[in-house]
Amino acid sequence: MPADGLLSTIADTVGAETVEFDNVVPMGADRVMIFASLSPAEDRDVAEALGGIADIELKHCSFTPESDLYHASFVTELDGSVVASVVAEEAVPHRLVATERDVRAVVTVEDWTHLRNLAATIEREYGVFDLRGTTEQDRPGYPLGRDRFEYGIQGKLTGDQLQLLRTAYEMGHFAVPQQATSSEVADALDISRSTFSERVRRSQNELFRILFSDTE
Repeated sequence: MPADGLLSTIADTVGAETVEFDNVVPMGADRVMIFASLSPAEDRDVAEALGGIADIELKHCSFTPESDLYHASFVTELDGSVVASVVAEEAVPHRLVATERDVRAVVTVEDWTHLRNLAATIEREYGVFDLRGTTEQDRPGYPLGRDRFEYGIQGKLTGDQLQLLRTAYEMGHFAVPQQATSSEVADALDISRSTFSERVRRSQNELFRILFSDTE
């Protein structure tokens, strides 16, 4: 679809070659927290550029040398964005990428009727809808790259916190019924049980603060 809406506004303001929305978390009252990855075409103060966009409340912005990307999180409204159009048609967005020329989206729809309705909405609001391909799946994927959520929270949780939560999750500590006790996970991390308990609470609290708080 043509470049338009919030994705394109960010791309133009930041001077980015690409802007990708990794995740969108509802905050209530039509406001959302968006986790984005940006690839500027030139040296730019990305945080200052994002902070200067109207209706964007910047929460975090940092550069990740390993991926050569800026990762940012900010609170904004859905109105006037491709995300809003997709969500309004009850399609599940998995990936939204803006370039200088267009916006590309990967979404899940229920059937061909659902796809036609989405296409009609996009064409009505943006003028063009170019279907590049379809794949039938038994189960839809995670909305807006939630399987890549770790990238969206870089700079918010430390590497140690992410590793602790990942290890605890993979061992089944959070499963019901529980598959690994605090002592077992602590042993795997080579820390004491009390240290694990304290760190997991701090990590969970920070994660919940990112998800549910609209303030720093």
